[in-house]
Amino acid sequence: MPERSIAWIHPRIAQLAWDRFAAEHGAKGEPDAVRLNAALGMPRSRLVMSGRRIVLADLAAEQAIAVLRLRPFPEGNAAMACLLAMLWLQINGIELRVPPLEKFAIFASLANGRLNRAGLAQWIRVRHLAGQPGVQSVVQVRLRGNVVQGIAAIRNPRPVPLQETASP
Repeated sequence: MPERSIAWIHPRIAQLAWDRFAAEHGAKGEPDAVRLNAALGMPRSRLVMSGRRIVLADLAAEQAIAVLRLRPFPEGNAAMACLLAMLWLQINGIELRVPPLEKFAIFASLANGRLNRAGLAQWIRVRHLAGQPGVQSVVQVRLRGNVVQGIAAIRNPRPVPLQETASP
């Protein structure tokens, strides 16, 4: 069975996203085209250079990190990192239903260095699982050796039933 191809964000789409962000938030200036192209190409480079299968969540996290590192936008790079990572996931068939405050907290933590690429990718995977039909909650336990390092739980406020049943 052939692997499905990955869709990439075209620089013109990123420019349109910036234009809308700038209009909504009063931001000024234009993105640096060289930095923007480099940031948009980093997930593809990571995929090629890894030499192994890579999960879409890792590539979306790479997209966000690339925008934060290269800072192609004159302002709002953290917000644009979030927007482009979520857009990248969406065009690749992954819709994350995330409360805006949670999304803000995750990307603020990424921007200030309290969360790294691996942490963002893990959050994307867990959030994706939590949004699957029929899933009510997802619990993640981090172990180091035999010691619990952390526990996280995400509850789906409105789980979608696996199948509809008719009432008698």
